[in-house]
Amino acid sequence: MKNTLSTVLIGLALAGVALLTGWQLLGSWALVAIAGFAGIIGLSVAQTRPHLVLRGARELRYFEASALFDTVDRLARRAGITREIPIYYARSPAINAAAMDLGDRAAIVVTDGVLSSLGDREFEGVLAHEIAHIRNKDLSMFRIATALRHATQLFARGAIFLLIFALPVLLIRGTLGGGGFLFLLVAPLLSWLLQLALMRTREFAADATAAELTGDPAGLASALLRIEALQQRSFPWVVRYSEGDAGSLFRTHPSTSERVTRLRQSRPRTRYSGSMSLT
Repeated sequence: MKNTLSTVLIGLALAGVALLTGWQLLGSWALVAIAGFAGIIGLSVAQTRPHLVLRGARELRYFEASALFDTVDRLARRAGITREIPIYYARSPAINAAAMDLGDRAAIVVTDGVLSSLGDREFEGVLAHEIAHIRNKDLSMFRIATALRHATQLFARGAIFLLIFALPVLLIRGTLGGGGFLFLLVAPLLSWLLQLALMRTREFAADATAAELTGDPAGLASALLRIEALQQRSFPWVVRYSEGDAGSLFRTHPSTSERVTRLRQSRPRTRYSGSMSLT
């Protein structure tokens, strides 16, 4: 309930910033402009995103990793997903797995680093987390948030144009005061921070859903701690900064410590079904 309420409030705030930014420039036409712009951005993302995020990754076939496919299929059925989820593999040392929006379907991308670094329970927790993003419609939510942020940026750039070429006229007519310009200048940053906050909220929700799917929140918690420890060895300064208060507003994911604390406090209705083997 807390995650849902946070998602609704942040989403309304993100939409409100875009609407207020557009209203400063377009008046009552702002809502129509935002709707049209969001539609255009949505279509554009649907057409271009797969080529950007899947560059260097290839789609796996069942005979190459049958246990991996069986695990994804089992977790997907528990999540109520009946459509087959494609699995892509990237030969990269990065310890990463991600749910990707392919426009007409969703896929999961795993790297060689995550396959070789995690144990069975840990990797199943990571897979469940990505399937949770698909089940919770987070990919569509992120696309809408991106469209609203881009709309806000477009209107803010229009404000800069007015500031350079039409400020005297607007001030004389009283159609755009200093407060309006100040809001337009900070609106892109505010929209970006709200989008990041939305992403962090949905990560908490995906963790909770993953715990329900596997019945093993400790497995995902262990995976998060192991991934952070391995990243700490490679990028110690980045990890320390992002975990601190100074970097908390600029994170796409919540701090590992907070995620692990919530997972350890969770009480899933199902129990862990046993280990799996990917070989």
